[in-house]
Amino acid sequence: MTKPAKKVRYDSTIYHGTGQGDKVDVSAWEKVFTPPPVLEALAELGFSEPTEIQKLALPAAIKERMDIIGAAETGSGKTLAFGIPIIHGILSDKQYEAENPHEEQLTVGWRTVNKKTVVKA
Repeated sequence: MTKPAKKVRYDSTIYHGTGQGDKVDVSAWEKVFTPPPVLEALAELGFSEPTEIQKLALPAAIKERMDIIGAAETGSGKTLAFGIPIIHGILSDKQYEAENPHEEQLTVGWRTVNKKTVVKA
């Protein structure tokens, strides 16, 4: 059940958390390619929309798989701006492993490379 709560200023975003387990609308996070499990957590925690640093960093890091460097004030949301792409990468790797259980992988930085062994007789 989505229920409006007392609005509390949380830097440049609105925090709607009630502490009661009510979920908020997180559709604004979908626009920055936030993975569904993270959307669920953000809804439960009461974060209805990303901050400016998150709006700028998440699409580049998640969709374009680019390395990002960000500078912003304390409390601006940098931790989520960097953490959500890391979680996305872990979830993507887990999904790939589940779909391809017999394929060995080599991870190089953010890139996962499939290792194939060629045997010549």
